[in-house]
Amino acid sequence: MGTFIEIQIDFEQDQMQDKKKLNQEHIVAAAFREIERVDYLMSVFDPRSDISIINQTVSLHSKPSLEIHPWTYEVLKTAKYLHQITSGSFDCGVGHVLTRWGLRPHMEEFSHLLGSYSIANIELEENHSIRVHHPVLLDLGGIAKGYAVDRAVNILKSYGVEKAIVNAGGDLRILGSVPRKILLRLLGNKTEFIDFGKFANVAIASSSSLIRDESAVVQSNHLINPHQQLPIIGEKVFTVTAKSCMLADALTKALAVDQNLSAGYFELLDAKGFLVKTDVESQQSFSKA
Repeated sequence: MGTFIEIQIDFEQDQMQDKKKLNQEHIVAAAFREIERVDYLMSVFDPRSDISIINQTVSLHSKPSLEIHPWTYEVLKTAKYLHQITSGSFDCGVGHVLTRWGLRPHMEEFSHLLGSYSIANIELEENHSIRVHHPVLLDLGGIAKGYAVDRAVNILKSYGVEKAIVNAGGDLRILGSVPRKILLRLLGNKTEFIDFGKFANVAIASSSSLIRDESAVVQSNHLINPHQQLPIIGEKVFTVTAKSCMLADALTKALAVDQNLSAGYFELLDAKGFLVKTDVESQQSFSKA
């Protein structure tokens, strides 16, 4: 996932200490296995992953039907839907831009085959199969981490956990009705934290256009405008709350492109967008949908 992941479980105080420790270690390990599985299936850097296999079809002309893991299929299905309702502002087909920047050197030999890039080039078929109608380089970095958080939370719930937090470097989900204080980290010329408020039973994701050095933008996993095929640079943090972390994660990218807190897809998905802007004097202005 390229980030630190933290899982915090709150057990009831009347539980036995030994049992508490045993259960916590076992449950946390199971949650991390879910996250590792998502990374294995959807990492663009692992040649064995579903996404790498899909991307490798750019060298083929037969447009084969590919059977993929149900989890990958679920994420692609959501990604295609989000691509539709955001009018292309969320598009996982930006891998060719990253390849052009030198961030995907293992795919450079196929980049000349790419004409029309978009997740719209992927057709979903039955039995968790897809068909690639035009070469595309997918990168699920804008949605898979949120999905991994959701998978981990589902595991915690299956063990009867009622209060927990899963935090994956800007994508987090709060389980339970107890409000938790959330801080947003701003990465500009210096690292700052601002109080985002208290939340319960919600997923929160943030993406930032803040960079320390503009010359290093192509060396980071930076935000991309799929319409312009350019990085999004500015002094802003885009945050979304939603029912699932997968949706919150993806919608931060659409918000970064559109910068429209009243975009129809927020209401459609029962989500909210927030924008934090830091000016040159390090003062923050905060607005929300």
